[in-house]
This record gives sequence, structure tokens and C-alpha cells, in this order.
Amino acid sequence: MLVHIICAKWIPSPCPSGTFQGTKAGDCFQFNNKKAPWGGDGGALGNCGEYCPDDNVKQKDYTSCQASLASIQHAFENTLVTKELKKLTNNTSQKVWLGGYVEEDCNHETGQCECNWNWSDSSDFYYQNWDTNGWDGLMDTSKAVAIDSEKGTWFAINETTTLAYLCKIVIGNYTDTMF
Repeated sequence: MLVHIICAKWIPSPCPSGTFQGTKAGDCFQFNNKKAPWGGDGGALGNCGEYCPDDNVKQKDYTSCQASLASIQHAFENTLVTKELKKLTNNTSQKVWLGGYVEEDCNHETGQCECNWNWSDSSDFYYQNWDTNGWDGLMDTSKAVAIDSEKGTWFAINETTTLAYLCKIVIGNYTDTMF
């Protein structure tokens, strides 16, 4: 019997100063304690885009850089983010904006609409970690996702509320390498 073994080596990327490494090479998180609404002028969503100016990409020799409010794809990533937020907030419980939001999708032929949770970076919204009192199940397009910095559970909060926020910066020249 011939057995082939393929090993994947995780090569962590050097994250920019003031950020922490995510669970994937090239993923870095930036916590901003400046309070802002989720969207709109001066909102957290737009502020995250400022982490990838063209000069920074050229200076760091990155092939690409994308930033948005953070998406969380699985329990391990949620645990990592919570651990780092605890340190960054001195173990003080506070709500911090993530990139989750409710979007209404309407079929123009039938006129029927449905609402779904989405991530602002367009990644799939499969993993969820709602607090027992975090979401009432109603799909309200004025709601966005915030994480409790101490417990790691999520809350659906009106997007005009001003909170600290967490950005995910994806740097594109670092990838998983197969050997």
C-alpha cells in the first residue's frame, strides 16, 4: 500500500504595527477604541478602509491589501479575537463592532423580500455566536453585529450606536504554502 502525505505549512505574515495575527496567514486585526456608528459618514465601516492606503501597500511590498470591519468564520477565530480583545480592553466588558449586518434581498419579479445576515467583506456568514439575549430573531435592516469583548458572544445592535470597532486587514502576498 502506497500512502501519500501532503503537509501544509502555515507561514504567519508579519502584520502591520498595532495589529494582531488572525488564524490565516495574511489576516491581521486592528482594534480601534475610538467610538463610531457602524456605517455612514465617519462610521467604523469606512474607517477600516483607511488601513490600506496605496503608500502602505507599496512601502510594505504587499501585493494587495483589503480592510473591512472584521468577519469571524469559525469558533477558533472567535476565541482568538476574544482573547486579544480582553487584553486590549483590560478585561473590561464592552461591545465592539464587527462587520455583520442585515441586508434585504428582494425579488423584483415576485416582490417578495427576505433578510439575511452578511459580512461587510462579502465572506460567507455561516458561523454565529449569539448571546442568549443578543438577538431576538427579527431581521431588522438597522441592526449590525457587535461582539462582547469579554465573553465573545454576539449582539444585534442598532447601527447608529457608537462603539469601538475591530477591522480585519487582509494582506495579499502571504499564502499557505504546500510542501
